[in-house]
Amino acid sequence: MEKYLKYVPAFVFGILFLLVYKFGIAGLVSNELSYKMTGVQPRYVDKFRYTPVYVADRITGPQYSAPGAEYFKKLNGMKENIEKIFPSDTVSEIIVIYIADLGNYPITATVRKSKVEFVDGIVANTIPTAIFKVKKADIDGLEKMVSDGKVDTQEKIRIADVIAGPMIERMYRLSRLYKVEHLANFGFDDFMQLEIQGGEGIDRAGTPVELKYSIVNVDGQWMVTKGFTGDPDVRFSLTMDQTLSLYTNMVINLENSKDKIEALKYSKEGFGILKDNISYVRDDHR
Repeated sequence: MEKYLKYVPAFVFGILFLLVYKFGIAGLVSNELSYKMTGVQPRYVDKFRYTPVYVADRITGPQYSAPGAEYFKKLNGMKENIEKIFPSDTVSEIIVIYIADLGNYPITATVRKSKVEFVDGIVANTIPTAIFKVKKADIDGLEKMVSDGKVDTQEKIRIADVIAGPMIERMYRLSRLYKVEHLANFGFDDFMQLEIQGGEGIDRAGTPVELKYSIVNVDGQWMVTKGFTGDPDVRFSLTMDQTLSLYTNMVINLENSKDKIEALKYSKEGFGILKDNISYVRDDHR
């Protein structure tokens, strides 16, 4: 058995994404086979199971309220400036925004090729790619941020505090991720943590920013929670620029790639960012 196990690419620490196409490496052994033959619980995730984003009040009563409508108009009024934040080749997104201090008043944002459209309420028969939970102060602050069409470093950190968690989860919802068999061959840990540097000493709407996330796979399903919990297999620490590059390569570029060669190129770049920024590996995984 050992002569086969040495081919398992344990150096690949998967997080947020994966190579969509298999390498032609002979002799790789699946986690299931390893578990049955050795009785040792396999380390790496072997299969992803897709679950849609849950929208709790998709079909509940009237959504309109005067304060909520006011914030919908506010978002709609800054649409052109918000569009400047998105790359021109971004993938399509359907984002539900809940305003917590307005009774979780919902607004839907549709992003297509950097063009943003807002809808007052939840669009029927649509499945969102992400959910942002915000406060009125976040939208007021966003209005100030984008008024000059520029976003400085601290403003990026505050925006990241709102959207980073949902966007990490978004990376696992690419349709290509669920078409590859025997993912264990690529070394995707089932318990990871990710830190985005630079949030120290910055607050958002009176609450300290915390850009730390725990990513856990349970029965093939990915869950992302804010904060560090437990002792992970591996932890990554990235700058804001590295995080944006990671997302660009592994979501925007990979989703828009024309062929396998291009997809492989972007995947390697993404994996390279992670490999170069490992800040912790649990002792029994070294």
